[in-house]
Amino acid sequence: MLITSALFAQQPEFLECSTPACSKEKLRYYEAHTLNNITKDVGFTIADSIYFRFEVSENGAVSINQQYAFASARNLHHARLRLDVLARLLKPTEAGNHYEWVLKISIPEKAHRYKPHNEVKNLPPVEACSRFNKLAREACFYYVLDEIIAKIHSEETYDDSATFIFYVKNARVDAVEVLRRPKEIAFTDRATFIIDSAITQVGPNTNGWRADDLKLSFPNKGPDIGVDADDDKIAQAPAFKGCEDNASPGNSLDECFRVNLNQHFAANFRYPEDALRKNVQGNVEVEFTITERGKYDYIKVTERLYRSLDFEAIRLISILPQVKEPAIGKNGSTPIRYSVPITAKMR
Repeated sequence: MLITSALFAQQPEFLECSTPACSKEKLRYYEAHTLNNITKDVGFTIADSIYFRFEVSENGAVSINQQYAFASARNLHHARLRLDVLARLLKPTEAGNHYEWVLKISIPEKAHRYKPHNEVKNLPPVEACSRFNKLAREACFYYVLDEIIAKIHSEETYDDSATFIFYVKNARVDAVEVLRRPKEIAFTDRATFIIDSAITQVGPNTNGWRADDLKLSFPNKGPDIGVDADDDKIAQAPAFKGCEDNASPGNSLDECFRVNLNQHFAANFRYPEDALRKNVQGNVEVEFTITERGKYDYIKVTERLYRSLDFEAIRLISILPQVKEPAIGKNGSTPIRYSVPITAKMR
């Protein structure tokens, strides 16, 4: 945490000091103590610049002429409480003069080493998906992240112009950086609280999977990878083993691919117990990409039904048999994006 020196229009004089050097040293100590307390009280570091212009009376009462925080209403509140204590330690301001106090809260140096969420090897695992393969675990994490974003969007103070970076350590928010200030700084605090509360649904170390430190950007734009399967840029659909032997006019590779998908879903679908008890039935719409190398990637539930059924749909996609040949576009192998319904129906 970095600290800027407080700037006073009138040189601050502490009651117990007789020299400027003494007052300067005590102010430096008080600032460090204040910033540590703000971070402790708020629960994480929200990078901020806080400003007070104030006067101190003979009895130590503070009169604020101006106050401002760039990022966080909670930071401002806790700094204001500390200002009351500081005023009682200072000599009164002279007539016509005032003090100015500037506090700068910076992201911890270690947080700058956190990688973007799409570059880390181990995302925090959602407990319900902790036994899935890596591809499915990642999809479950982004499923939860979408839930968090939807909840933030529903907030009364939601501001679509605000931009943040949330630094996450051990599946908890460690620090927040505001890149574009919201119109109401209370939104920073509310969005951070939602992220921190919801992300604890995932664990830092579940079934042996250790989560990496990461940073999340908000708003979060997911990858748009692959050409849509119905796009006319696709010359040949991907092929499962055996499909190429049955090729015929009319793009039967795509037909064979979709038949194999449905057979896979029927053979491997496992009804979650909680969905059975509640008699939940319907369709889950899932998008996924097959890369130009024939690998599965970027699984995303686009139409939700019920949480455990959505996770089961993710699992089904993640264990699809390997395609023998990737999709072919006009310039060779190409990523292709599919959107498929997976039906949950009791027999």
